Amino acid sequence: MDMIMRFIMGLVFYGTMIPTYMFAANLRLPKKNIMLGVTIPYARHDEPSVTAVGITYLRRIRILTVVAGILGLPILLVPFMSIQLLIMLTLLLLFITGDFVIFVRANRALAAIKRQSNWAESAHTVPAVADFRAMEEKRRPLPRLFFILPCLIAAIPLIPLIHEMLTGTVEWGQAAGYLITVLFVPLLLILGEAIRRQGAEVVGTDSDLNVILTRVRRREYLRCMALCAWLLALTALAVGFQTIMLAFWFPAVVLTLAIVVAAYSFRAEFAVRRTQEKFTKMAGYTLAVDDDAYWLWGFFYHNRNDRRLLIKDRVGMSMGMNLGRPLGLCLMLLSGLLLLAMPLIGVWSVAQEFTPITYHVEGTEVTATQIRSRTFDLGTDFEAEIVDALPHGSRTFGTAIGTLRAGTFSFDGIGSAYALFHTDQPPFIVLTTSDGQVLVFNFDPVFEPLLR
Repeated sequence: MDMIMRFIMGLVFYGTMIPTYMFAANLRLPKKNIMLGVTIPYARHDEPSVTAVGITYLRRIRILTVVAGILGLPILLVPFMSIQLLIMLTLLLLFITGDFVIFVRANRALAAIKRQSNWAESAHTVPAVADFRAMEEKRRPLPRLFFILPCLIAAIPLIPLIHEMLTGTVEWGQAAGYLITVLFVPLLLILGEAIRRQGAEVVGTDSDLNVILTRVRRREYLRCMALCAWLLALTALAVGFQTIMLAFWFPAVVLTLAIVVAAYSFRAEFAVRRTQEKFTKMAGYTLAVDDDAYWLWGFFYHNRNDRRLLIKDRVGMSMGMNLGRPLGLCLMLLSGLLLLAMPLIGVWSVAQEFTPITYHVEGTEVTATQIRSRTFDLGTDFEAEIVDALPHGSRTFGTAIGTLRAGTFSFDGIGSAYALFHTDQPPFIVLTTSDGQVLVFNFDPVFEPLLR
């Protein structure tokens, strides 16, 4: 199991880092007359000063990627899952931050060249442009069936869940995981509708090129949204109808589906970028839509006069927030804080894995402590049993990191139980309270009075 977890951690780390490098390296190539977030007239793309900025940028990105890749090797060697997680999240944060800093430096250098050369004052450059024929693509209906069907499939476990709620047999941890997952499915329909209403793609005065590019971008984006909707629907089914066998395969199934979605999204993103690059060359030096003033560092869109919250990125098919809107700014700041807090998850995991478990018994009250304490009253009619090995179990709501099991688990022959133990420290004591709650702990001498 340790080898499997190391492999998964390494797959997540390098599987995130390599595509990030490819996206970053691709930004130096012209798409819709945009290079490194700066609008550069088509005729100036091969200027020595412009080329030099791109070469420097690419070299720095490559150095950063190689260094991060070497520093990430301990993920495959360290035997403790929490330390693996801490290393991975810390390196990913540093890599993403370094990638962004390198991009901003290149963007500022290229913007300075543009400003000093007065390229923004070209007669061919306009602050905004609308291609009314391409804008007609907004009238094309959204294929809602591809989104509504997974919504209905994801909602199937609601029927038994409502019955469990009414009978008082619901497992709230599993129910919460299911509800959170299923609520994200209709959200993708909303995002799909938002991208359909975005403005047209414009690379020049040739409407045919603009129409085709607009169709390509929207098609790829909507396909990715639909694929994600099906992924979440299948995940919701797995969580809603979780069994011991299904729970055993659950992480592998979700990881496989996630890889499929990531691979397709990666392919779709580069398909759109290649189309933008190709059509930019085909359009020639006819028009350069220059809205750099609205893009901070060529990356963040900020326009108080634009009522839209979601804005399509100028390169690729993704979308971002309008920081000129209060909600957009708040959401972006929240995203930034969550990104900066990533290593804290690793710190918390290390604390959980290496903090010892202690038990205390006073009468019929049992207190289990690891990070925090929980006290259980066994009642007057309780049962206690020592077992050398526990049956197969699956996590319902809690932590399973390294050998630590903390939270609510479901065990064969036992059912739902609160667990706080290390799997490599047998024997185990199984306590059943008077009201039917099951507790599973490592056996400790303090439990001996309960066995008499």
